[in-house]
Amino acid sequence: MDGVVDVAQRGRSLGLHLILATQRPAGVIKDNLRANTNLRVALRMADEHDSSDVLGDTMAAHFDPAIPGRAAAKMGPGRITAFQSAFPGARTPAKAAAPPIEVMELDFGVGKRWKMPERQVQGDSVDKDIERVVRSVAHAARLGKVPAPRKPWLDELASSYNLMALAPRMDTELVLGVMDDPDHQRQVTEYFRPDSDGNILYVGAGGSGKSTALRSLAAAATGKSRVAAWSTFTGLDFAGGGLSALEPLPTVGSIIPGDDEERVARLLRALSGLVEERSTAYSALRASTLTEYRVLANRPDEPRCCCSSTGSVPSGSTTRIPATGAALWHVPAAPGRGPRRGCARRDDGRPPSVIPTSVGSAFQRKVVLRMTDEDGYMAMGVPRDVLTPVSPPGRSMQVDRPNELQLAILGEDSNAAAQAREIERFAQAAAARPGPRPEPIRSLPAVIPAATLPERIGSLPVLGVADIDLQPIGFDPTGRSSWPGRQRPAGPRQYGGWRSPSTGGPVTVTWSTSARGAPR
Repeated sequence: MDGVVDVAQRGRSLGLHLILATQRPAGVIKDNLRANTNLRVALRMADEHDSSDVLGDTMAAHFDPAIPGRAAAKMGPGRITAFQSAFPGARTPAKAAAPPIEVMELDFGVGKRWKMPERQVQGDSVDKDIERVVRSVAHAARLGKVPAPRKPWLDELASSYNLMALAPRMDTELVLGVMDDPDHQRQVTEYFRPDSDGNILYVGAGGSGKSTALRSLAAAATGKSRVAAWSTFTGLDFAGGGLSALEPLPTVGSIIPGDDEERVARLLRALSGLVEERSTAYSALRASTLTEYRVLANRPDEPRCCCSSTGSVPSGSTTRIPATGAALWHVPAAPGRGPRRGCARRDDGRPPSVIPTSVGSAFQRKVVLRMTDEDGYMAMGVPRDVLTPVSPPGRSMQVDRPNELQLAILGEDSNAAAQAREIERFAQAAAARPGPRPEPIRSLPAVIPAATLPERIGSLPVLGVADIDLQPIGFDPTGRSSWPGRQRPAGPRQYGGWRSPSTGGPVTVTWSTSARGAPR
């Protein structure tokens, strides 16, 4: 109210005028504001006290309720004028309607009324008076080339922003969306900077736009043809296919379903190995980030590796995958040291109440979307009165950043099917760009043709493919080993694929039977 009073005191001489409307002036209109308000209009008031407060007269409390718009204006001491205000919601036709005509026969007794044609009533087909006035004034302003007035504040954030219209930059700055900055009356593009921000976590209710945000971030990392280096992506999908639409992108290696225990464990081992490998390389050149390493090692095309996961990922828990024994705590182990090694992680996480502190601390950037209750906002440390149940998908707040953010999407439609089509078109355009393609995370095959394997690894014959890295594994043909399974006949067997380390000739394997009849 202090700002309103300041406008009322100084604005009149500067061509700036104030129009206020209130239901009850008591307690709202202060003396210093009343002293600078020359024109006061009172429509029908609830009681005489309110009428006296505005007009200095009780007349407004006695207006007939059956006459809406009856009012009185006070333009100075003792100068009160009663008037009837106009109603802009009326529908006035361009041509006045003909008056009604009735015909009745005059005779003794009750006359007979003639049946007349029904009058045509112009109802909703005629625009309201206010609509016609606005349209006419706007047309006159265009003809007179009247400049549009400067708005004292910006419009609210749009419900969607096209990612490609926000000028994606290098992979060091990935477009998140548009952030509202009301203190400076501007709306700016917000970026995720992996080198400094590390990892990013999206938290929100179902349908708030978490999976769409991950897909948009992957598209932003793929970038345009002018971007020098690739950002390779892998995904853990625990949400029933939310990330599967990313598979056409040339920068995406694999999107692994959460129930594929073998490939999940293999991905975790690969991420941990990559962090260790890059840690050694960075230490040798004294590089602290991927950007510095690219310059010092003269490797501008060194890819940035990103792992996205969606759904209820049991990160940080001690639960192990039964079939593989690989602990899922390897996932936050990579974020702990990974961002500076060019291995960033993006998550759309579980409810904030079930996110362990050890996991939450691994994410330096947290984006909170629409939640199901106010407790969720409080748990994440953001205001609880900004986002509402009717906030559009992608509307969010950032922890430690007070302003609203609308996450960008590909195209204009956030529908999952529309997003899949946009990603396919984007992937076709990105496929023409030269660059390394990430290796997919494969499964251990059930059948391996011998022709696809080398005859030996070093001096050892090849036994098969190792589960841990899907590479050929050698076998040292010395000593004894039990052969579980079917009975094997005793006697020599020659295998041409195996060669003796000393003679280079074929290896002969002799099967003998133990006392219990089992092959040995």
